[in-house]
Amino acid sequence: EHWEENLELAKATADIARMMGLKGVNVHAGFLPHDPADPDFNKLSGRVATLAEVFGERGVSLYLETGQEHARTLLSFLQEMKNRGAYNVAVNFDPANMILYDMDDPIEALRLLAPHVRQVHVKDAKRTRVKGQWGEEVIVGTGEVDWMAFVRILAEADFDGGYIFEREAGADRVGDIAKGIAALQAAMEEVAS
Repeated sequence: EHWEENLELAKATADIARMMGLKGVNVHAGFLPHDPADPDFNKLSGRVATLAEVFGERGVSLYLETGQEHARTLLSFLQEMKNRGAYNVAVNFDPANMILYDMDDPIEALRLLAPHVRQVHVKDAKRTRVKGQWGEEVIVGTGEVDWMAFVRILAEADFDGGYIFEREAGADRVGDIAKGIAALQAAMEEVAS
């Protein structure tokens, strides 16, 4: 119901991104329907393609953040974007979101999506034990993400995007990020050796 207003905000955001010299911006498209026959699939596809055009006119890509759908669903959606002429839609891979939403195995998902990943969120989590409930975000290196495999897959894919730390829980977020940086650096050093 707020599409027209959101479209105007997107245009303003795209202008700011261009002025800042950004190559891409992260976006949560919402829940992507798993079935392309779902009427919402066509509606959402059209809107994301429109946003891609708005940003593309300004030389900026859209990075769809993972987590609310299975990797295969996102792959199908990316193909739909290409079918609609939106070639500036890529992936911001958030492994913890896949665990938090209880949607996919982040390592298997990264293997499938790696060619489309332009940025990653460095965030860790533990899966819920109660179906339908939110999992628990934890300090990087203490959750269920296999950081060695994560870094290895990206290295093998010649990933040159940003590793962006995201910490949305905890009482000492700065300290938690410092611990996470150490865990990620250790994984990177191990993969490099």
